[in-house]
Amino acid sequence: MEKFVALEGGSAGEDPVGAESFAVLRQFCTEHATAFQFDSTVMPPATKATFIDLLLEKLGADVATDTLPLSLAEFMDKLSRSPAYAEFCASALEALRICGRQPSSLQRLHAACGIRVLVRYCGAEAMQQQQQQQQQQQQQQQQQQQEAKVAGGVLEEPALPPVVVMVEAIKCLMNVVFRNPPAMRVLQQLGGIERLFLLCIDARAGVSVLYWALRVVFLLTATHPGATGRLMPATLRGRGAVELLSVALARLLNDGDHDNGHGGGVARVCGGEAGPAVSQALKLLFNLTLDWGKLASGDDDGGDGDNSSLVADHARQFALLAAPLRELALHAPLPPAASPAAASAASAAAASGSPDAEGAQFCDAVNALLNAPPALRLVDVDMAGRVVDHLERQLLSHDKPVRAEELVVPPLTLLRLASKRSREVRRALKARILPLARSDDPAELDRRPEQGASLKAALVRLMTSPRNALRDGAGELLFVLCKEDGSKLVRHVGYGNAAGLFAAHGMLGGGVGPRKVTPIGCDDDADYSEDSEAEGDEARGQRINPVTGAKWGEFDFHAATAHMSEEEKEAEAERLAKLFERLNEGGFIKAAGTNEKGEVVDVDFSGPK
Repeated sequence: MEKFVALEGGSAGEDPVGAESFAVLRQFCTEHATAFQFDSTVMPPATKATFIDLLLEKLGADVATDTLPLSLAEFMDKLSRSPAYAEFCASALEALRICGRQPSSLQRLHAACGIRVLVRYCGAEAMQQQQQQQQQQQQQQQQQQQEAKVAGGVLEEPALPPVVVMVEAIKCLMNVVFRNPPAMRVLQQLGGIERLFLLCIDARAGVSVLYWALRVVFLLTATHPGATGRLMPATLRGRGAVELLSVALARLLNDGDHDNGHGGGVARVCGGEAGPAVSQALKLLFNLTLDWGKLASGDDDGGDGDNSSLVADHARQFALLAAPLRELALHAPLPPAASPAAASAASAAAASGSPDAEGAQFCDAVNALLNAPPALRLVDVDMAGRVVDHLERQLLSHDKPVRAEELVVPPLTLLRLASKRSREVRRALKARILPLARSDDPAELDRRPEQGASLKAALVRLMTSPRNALRDGAGELLFVLCKEDGSKLVRHVGYGNAAGLFAAHGMLGGGVGPRKVTPIGCDDDADYSEDSEAEGDEARGQRINPVTGAKWGEFDFHAATAHMSEEEKEAEAERLAKLFERLNEGGFIKAAGTNEKGEVVDVDFSGPK
């Protein structure tokens, strides 16, 4: 750094740099490629500030006036005429990215001048100029048929910088504005968020550029709520942000041969160079549509008027994503079984910013489908079956699922919502997850619902998990599959496993009470409650213990009390009540019962002894 400042300090406005200066710059980038902390002796603050100023001036900025003297056309002409200058620009941007890892002495890089330089080298400034030209063309189209900027009826598109330059600029910009509110405000004032988003949908941008542009916009929408608000209004080329994103996603997926409709092309795209870009597009889609489902169901407290037109527009835009999301859900590779070793590797990859792991596109598609407006009902029987395949792979490979909040909870939620919105999906899922007990298989009746290697057993085990998201996700899905009928749920999983769910719903009486649920997306209560399918009572009969959900053991309660008279039974019951009272008074237990509403209440032992 100091050597570069000494070599170039006297010729700050000249370019390109000499061979010796370029070699010094490359050596700095190579030595500090993986460094995130710098000692003051290695990078003194004053020298670092001068170094950044020199690099910005070499990149075309006037740090004294905080401007970019060259126009975009002059800049692109200069960049295209000199490959050596383009190579230097990539190295200079890499050096700025390395300097940006430590927050000291970055005032110039965080100012408008530094942000403008990065936006220009990202190619985002070309996006702004293209949008302005398109708007001007639309305004003058009715008056003038032959525009100077129109050749053969096609709008001339400003050229983009070389890919390697754009990628380094995007990475540097992400370092500068990430978790830095002042720099983020400067980027917003310059319209940089909208420009970066338009870059995400530019067909000329390479896959690597598309990946990093989508990633930086995704991170901005995740960490800065205002970034999402700037993208949501339908002001980008007259179309909504989600609508434009659907175009980019479809283009990525269409780059592969779809193998006669069997999804082979989608699998190749997800496993190839475009896979990480697809994943980032789906993550950005999730952020952009995060509140759509809540708004459509009427749970959004932010509005005070009729949202019907907004909901209809959301449904129209999301409908354009139906085909890409279906292709991904049906044909994208499923994530491998998440072993502890794989989870550690995935965490390390995420921390280092590496591309997403295998199967990430399927998980991201599931997350995006969670925000789909209920009226669309995008999840059909085939798609739900593939989600069940994923759950079986994750839950049946290890006793304790790892990365469960990421790999298990969203699919459980999606299946629950789909079951509420579609009677066919609910029936298909119930037949697969809660099959009827076989009366000719004694071993099946002997096992408790949570025992065994079936998906049902794995989900029932999750109902008593200490991890709230897993417990609630599994319990709510099974509850919906039983048509939100407590007695039916008890027959399938046992009262002991269902007690936590009943407590959360105020149904500890076993589901008998005043609570009545109207599922989302059903035409009426009758369509949801009337069902002719058998529940398997004949197979399970009265031999089943309703608490455990398994066949009674060798101890027969009726045989044990058959020799007792009514008076003896009453005396035994009194003795047991007194024992419970003593345990309660001693603080060993807290006796409780339920009232007629199914609510938990304390037991009163103050009656006659």
